[in-house]
Amino acid sequence: MFCFDNVFIYLQIKIYINMKKFYKIILIGLVFIINNQLNAANYYWRATPVNNLFTNVGNWETSPGGGLSPAVAPGISDDVFFPLASSISTIALNAGNCRDFSVGALGTFTFTGNITSLNGSLLCPNGNATFTLTGTTTFTGNGTHTINMGTSATKITGGTLLFLPVLLAF
Repeated sequence: MFCFDNVFIYLQIKIYINMKKFYKIILIGLVFIINNQLNAANYYWRATPVNNLFTNVGNWETSPGGGLSPAVAPGISDDVFFPLASSISTIALNAGNCRDFSVGALGTFTFTGNITSLNGSLLCPNGNATFTLTGTTTFTGNGTHTINMGTSATKITGGTLLFLPVLLAF
């Protein structure tokens, strides 16, 4: 004889097991997000860099004007700053990644190439940067992206600026 009570108990157990798996997946996702935020760092371009490559860890320091060299080049959750004039003023972006890209230096910088992923804003309030892009620079993430090029003749030429995800509100 078939008993509906046994089927009901079986379904409750099955749902309970699936919910435990669901909670584990949510917990792993939260740990990943929190870990990503905790590992975010500030990178400052050296006044005397090793070469002109954005992705060379030897060109960065952990604080402006004499900090330690970081262990790795900037990543998608890191903020990069060009706070000082530099002995190398033409910088090859060579498909680097970062969250915010900020040029506050009094010197003039020329950036060539592209940033694979820019997860935040592009800030050049002093208007002292020229971007000659090749390829696609992609603004990623769901937050607000600001492009501030100052009031002078700062330029972005060539290449493509892509904003993802594309969310339109009317």
